[in-house]
Amino acid sequence: MELMSAMVTPATCLELLHSLIDLPCVSAALEVAIFGEKSFLIAIRQLAAERVSDPRLRYSFDFFLRNESGRGGMMENIPDFHRSLSEVVSHPRVIFCSQAVPALLSIFFSVAVSTKQLDKKSVVLAVLGRMHSLYGSFAENVQMQQVMGDGVCLLLSKSKAIFVEMHNEISDYIVANHFMYPVFLTSLIWCIGEESPALAEKQAKALGKFYDAVESLTYDIIKTKSSNLVHNPQDGIMELFQACLRTMTKLGSLSYDLTRRAVICLNNVVKKTREHPEQQRFDIVDQINSLIKMLALPSVTEIVMNLSISPEPEVLEAIKNLKSVEEEREELILGQSL
Repeated sequence: MELMSAMVTPATCLELLHSLIDLPCVSAALEVAIFGEKSFLIAIRQLAAERVSDPRLRYSFDFFLRNESGRGGMMENIPDFHRSLSEVVSHPRVIFCSQAVPALLSIFFSVAVSTKQLDKKSVVLAVLGRMHSLYGSFAENVQMQQVMGDGVCLLLSKSKAIFVEMHNEISDYIVANHFMYPVFLTSLIWCIGEESPALAEKQAKALGKFYDAVESLTYDIIKTKSSNLVHNPQDGIMELFQACLRTMTKLGSLSYDLTRRAVICLNNVVKKTREHPEQQRFDIVDQINSLIKMLALPSVTEIVMNLSISPEPEVLEAIKNLKSVEEEREELILGQSL
């Protein structure tokens, strides 16, 4: 932690982030550069020969094995270099570095969030960009996705101004990257739900943009990934789906117009669960009933009854229960006043 604190400065932060993410890739490049044709791996011997004959590959090696910082112009070529080193991912030293990166990144984000004069927006953008170019098995690595997601949430939660300023970038990222990194997206969706209530009064545009993104993802899940919720519950889609429902309901509770849309979406989700096993359908419907109660607006019953849809029986029952609870509360207040 002390060493990381000394290394993270406004000038070095971004390069350090990329270096940590690429640590396994640097280890693979070192194997090629140091052992080359003497390596026990055929892939390394082949890469050593290609490094000499291919100018583009040679430049990539020079970049990753550089002795000085501050050299740029390589970010767009990183995915190609990763593919070149794909056969080296199983090397013991590369595996060791891969296992160390999540812990190092966790420390990095903890230090970065408290670093003064740090451009946190640039760090968040860098993380969003690098989710597309992770070496080896990192893209499927749940721990890596979790650390990257937690890091973004930490940075955004400590700076509400950046959270508002980046509403377009965050929303566009969610819409463009459905299902690619479900654990990372779950953290991002959760962050929106936690931070958006502060936007209700002064940032209606940002609130609407966030809602559009979460609603879009929810509809995509129930239309194209519904079978994953049933047959492959371990792939992270179910957790992402539940996060979408909770965040969408939170956002819906902050605006009359969004309440209408939230109820319509929840109703459509219940309708889609007819295809699910009985126990899973019960769990989803039970959660949605609780979410409808979470809206807790006095006019929620009126809103539902005036929608141009036919509410599902379970949704209608939840609304009736909500109305009964509200009536009991009013009667209790009236009785206390007497």
